[in-house]
Amino acid sequence: PDNGAVRKAKTETLEQFIPRIVHFSNILDAKLKDLGLEELYTTLELPAAYVLARAETAGIRLDTEQVRSVANMLKQQISIIATRIMNRAGYEINLNSPKQLSDYLYSKLAIKPLSKTKLSTAEDVLKELMVENEEHRPVLEDILSYREYSKLLSTYTQPLLDARGEDGRLSLIPI
Repeated sequence: PDNGAVRKAKTETLEQFIPRIVHFSNILDAKLKDLGLEELYTTLELPAAYVLARAETAGIRLDTEQVRSVANMLKQQISIIATRIMNRAGYEINLNSPKQLSDYLYSKLAIKPLSKTKLSTAEDVLKELMVENEEHRPVLEDILSYREYSKLLSTYTQPLLDARGEDGRLSLIPI
């Protein structure tokens, strides 16, 4: 990997930079030869680098309809779970609010907290609470599922759709 050792300095001319690249290239070639990795580099690493560079430049085609379908399925599951939780609670809760969720779990449902000082809604705590509070397992599972589906929607599906270019492809290198 490039550790930044071979970069053109702002004040360096191209005529000064090229000999430095050649010098470092010779050092690295000798190192590869000494380690017995020259064949691996030329037959596997170098060809793979060209393929990856082309993929980065051209991008990959995104099946927009499939991603939208997954996003819609996630939205539907999120809605079903949120409705189920609200129906159990009997009032509306912002499931993305740790405070509102904490009030619901520890006050309304009277779940005994793991710690006397902290009414946490963190994932690991909710999983542990499921073991300690079997009667509240369904609501705790729903909260965890709601978070998982929400994370998938906001981290993967929508960003993929937003990142595609005019040609419908995802590219790491803007053209």
